[in-house]
Amino acid sequence: MLVMRAQRRTRILASLLATAAAAGGAVAVASPAHADSSGIELSADGTYFARTLTAPLFDPSAAMIPGGSQARDFWVRNASGAPAYLRVSIADVHSTDADLADALTVSASTSGDAGTRVAISEAAPCAVLTEGQVIPSGGTLRVSATAALGDLQGQQGQGASADFRMLVNLSSVNLAGGDRYACLADSGEVPGFYSGGTTTAGGSRSAGTRDVTVTGGAAAPSAVTPAEGAPIAGGSSVGDDGLLAAAWNSADLDQWWIVLLWIGGALAGGLAVLGRERLRRTPRPAVAASTSSSTTTTSGTPENGAAS
Repeated sequence: MLVMRAQRRTRILASLLATAAAAGGAVAVASPAHADSSGIELSADGTYFARTLTAPLFDPSAAMIPGGSQARDFWVRNASGAPAYLRVSIADVHSTDADLADALTVSASTSGDAGTRVAISEAAPCAVLTEGQVIPSGGTLRVSATAALGDLQGQQGQGASADFRMLVNLSSVNLAGGDRYACLADSGEVPGFYSGGTTTAGGSRSAGTRDVTVTGGAAAPSAVTPAEGAPIAGGSSVGDDGLLAAAWNSADLDQWWIVLLWIGGALAGGLAVLGRERLRRTPRPAVAASTSSSTTTTSGTPENGAAS
């Protein structure tokens, strides 16, 4: 009976991960604004590149238990006419159970960056997995992605479901070192994914860029070339790098205001201490007090009642 329960639990957990993995196979890509219309190409084997991938990134049929993981690679080729910086993020997370969202982690790494492992619960609304590596024009880069299921006790996570998206950005602006939880879209969302037969998007972009969607199922939409002013997947304004850099760096303004408040508070505290010290050192008029053992009253008569 114990063995049967263990096997049943394994199947349930595998089903939960399969739900997340199938959705996690969706990858949206934005190419640099100065690139040609081909933008970017993707491959599941590093040999055959296409505008779309039709297979899930993770195997939905593979059984997983707590502590297990799946590792998959995919390749990104910069088919534009200029070098571009890579960023891979996780976003658009949905989970019906907090324990499952905490236990299910996703990571991505490249040859130049070890990346970061992120619980899908931390992607609120997004989180960067790896970023900053340059892909030269015509160059190819392998991205290693891992989905791992942490420890779940008792009934934790059973009967729940979760899904997420992976977003791949190519941009002429290096965003590494910024807030890894700051989404590029002005709305705070990371759109541009294939879902339910439709493609959603948000943010702003200019002409000359293209979205590529890697679906998590067998049916794949064709590549879409947005018109002038159409939204960009991920919301990165690669059509205007100056605006993108300004928008990204605006996150530092809050930090500077905090620093200024700290400095102002320190100055105010210092002035208060100096004021108290000055008041303490200012001589005060005596009230007929004496350092002798006998204390006189205001009438000049000793406290013991004796006449002077």
